[in-house]
Amino acid sequence: MAEVYQRFSSAIFMFIVFISFFILASVLVRKFLSQADMGLAWTSRIPLFLCLFGIATTFGLTVMVPFTIIADGLLLNYPDNAYITWLSRDMIYRLWTYIYISTNISIFILL
Repeated sequence: MAEVYQRFSSAIFMFIVFISFFILASVLVRKFLSQADMGLAWTSRIPLFLCLFGIATTFGLTVMVPFTIIADGLLLNYPDNAYITWLSRDMIYRLWTYIYISTNISIFILL
């Protein structure tokens, strides 16, 4: 049961993080779009979505290195703290796996 909980919590955490990075990428890209580009047709929205997916994956990859270092330090210094019991090394490895898979999807399939 604990394994199912770990997998489910890491998937939910990664989904929330990816959605937040996707929204951040959307705000960043829309800041640089001109007013003429704001009324894009559906054929132009698909490449925009693929670009946003690639940017969100890049944000996730960039943030994972400091997150891993900080999380590992917290786990070593405070192993029994109630506030960080949801964090485990298995969850960090799964997050790296999700980032690796989404990076490969972004590079080799979508882009």
